[in-house]
Amino acid sequence: MNMLPIAAYPSIVEEFLPKIRGDFSKPQLDNLARYLTGLIVCDNKTVTAINNAFVGHNDQSALNNWLTDSPWSDEKLDKARKDLAKEELHAINIKHAVLIVDDTLNHKTGEHMEGVNIHFDHAEGKTMLGHQLVTTHLAAGKLSIPLDFELYQRNRGQPDFKSKIEIAKQLIAKAAEAGFDFDCVIYDVWYFNFEMTSYTQSLGKDWVAGCKINLAHKFFQFIRPDKDYGLRNATYMKQCGRAIIISHCDKELRLITVAVDTKLDFCYAMAWDLQTRKCYLLIDKAGIE
Repeated sequence: MNMLPIAAYPSIVEEFLPKIRGDFSKPQLDNLARYLTGLIVCDNKTVTAINNAFVGHNDQSALNNWLTDSPWSDEKLDKARKDLAKEELHAINIKHAVLIVDDTLNHKTGEHMEGVNIHFDHAEGKTMLGHQLVTTHLAAGKLSIPLDFELYQRNRGQPDFKSKIEIAKQLIAKAAEAGFDFDCVIYDVWYFNFEMTSYTQSLGKDWVAGCKINLAHKFFQFIRPDKDYGLRNATYMKQCGRAIIISHCDKELRLITVAVDTKLDFCYAMAWDLQTRKCYLLIDKAGIE
């Protein structure tokens, strides 16, 4: 079934336009409104399809030129977007939020596209061609707000190479500098290392992360807020159905863990630092390799 032609912009687009009117010409505002509307309502989100979805549309070259050649500032547009998000957070009096760090792989088929590379897709369990983006996302009450992203490129030989950990740290700092008030940073097991946790702590933020477990070699990793104990070979590790039981004791660390690998997976761990005599409790998502 063909979509009815678009005759007006959605109210959310209309309300956003006055916030950037001083930085955009009228033709630039019109093209922005058309493009945003197309991203919201069109199934086919190519430039041609979006352009042709409007009543009385011009040639698609106008919208295409606006995207590729028109001298408007994406930094100013992004700032206006974030200012709008902060206004909404303030209006509904949300004072506590969490920042989620993750990465995603956008599959591609063209080997010569800019920035494309071979990456391991954990969802598919194999390497795939695509763009890998490190992202930050703000979760606050009922609001879910995408903040920033940066393309990760695997070529370590390039002068401006940045690891995913380095990108993640820069995106966390960017969210804080933009004035978003978050108490905690959440990342999955891949980002769980001392560099990330110590950096998060240095910003005065709490963190929640997955815990690494390797069944094949009986390795596990435990990190407290101010110390990474590194990978250790468990004294005892056994899989019982979907549950994994770990018991470990050495001169520095004693630990008992139960991890359940199901649709509602979780990891419960109690650890004692035998040198400082402090006890730690972790309830988190299990990270099983």
